[in-house]
Amino acid sequence: MLSDVRLNKALNDNEIQITVSFKKENGKLIFLQQEQSILLSSLKSNLYSDRLKLTMGPIVKTLRNKPISAKTRFKNKQNCYDLRKTNDRFTIFPGESIIILTNERIKLNEKYACLVVPRISLSDVGIVVSTAYVDPFYDGILRLHLTNLSSNAYELCALETIAQCFFFELSDPASSCFYEHFKEKSVFFGQTWNQILESDRDPFPTKKDPQGIDRHENLKYQISLITDFLKKHSIIVVILTNLVIMIGGYTIAKQRVEYLSKTVEQVETVLSPSASEIIIEEGETYGEKEIVIGIPKSDIVSILCNNDEIHYKIRSGDIENQCRIIFYTSTTIATSKKFEIGFTYAIVRRLQ
Repeated sequence: MLSDVRLNKALNDNEIQITVSFKKENGKLIFLQQEQSILLSSLKSNLYSDRLKLTMGPIVKTLRNKPISAKTRFKNKQNCYDLRKTNDRFTIFPGESIIILTNERIKLNEKYACLVVPRISLSDVGIVVSTAYVDPFYDGILRLHLTNLSSNAYELCALETIAQCFFFELSDPASSCFYEHFKEKSVFFGQTWNQILESDRDPFPTKKDPQGIDRHENLKYQISLITDFLKKHSIIVVILTNLVIMIGGYTIAKQRVEYLSKTVEQVETVLSPSASEIIIEEGETYGEKEIVIGIPKSDIVSILCNNDEIHYKIRSGDIENQCRIIFYTSTTIATSKKFEIGFTYAIVRRLQ
């Protein structure tokens, strides 16, 4: 591991380069159009002893599917939020996982690698940061995964210290052939804040293609979680019912148990997923899909959909015992070509 003396020498010799893209002035986050060496920036103090303190950039991706109404999406990307629009802050809730990008860009030559580890102060409040190894020849900002394992919400702020980075000198320099194949190995290679903010580059690229996931099967899995939840809680209700029996309500308690069993059975039967799609025509910002079903409007309790971008409204049908469900979505920018959005939905009917 490099000492503070050797780390500073590697920085001065440009064998290791660390630059930043944001700073704070009078409490306000400012984007630097040109990256600035950390040695010349106001964040120089983050080079503390033998380590670099990594700070949080202003774009966050949450791994929960439920949209956050109080946050502003980054370029209308799903689950990505721009903290600059909301006082540079983000609240991570119990059990939630997020991905953040560091303010710091690190560029290594063939002689060095580094290791990213959590901060103890964050671990103390239940925020866990995944450890990461950074290869020789790496060049770009870093991606860090945070999870709130506590029972309390925690507020994070842009440019807050999230993790710390230790640098190592290899016993032998890495072969130059690794540099040639680095782009194939790392989807984050070469990523900068200027590219993220000024171009259409995905701030959180991934090798895994979510389009390959069977959405129908995914919704069936979500529905199974709902029914499992009901079954688990039915045990609690049965226990409470037994208490009612002890107090003296055998007949009523028996009816409640029967009703609960019937409820769980009907929920399992009613939640039958279907697939459809919405088409937004070229030059348009709005699209909808109308589906006519043989169920009275009054019998529909809710509709589950696996795409948070799609909303729905229910209208009465042209004949009795029929209704129309209109699924719709919109974009902030008109599409340059015909665009199709697939989705899966399930109708929750009123229990008979």
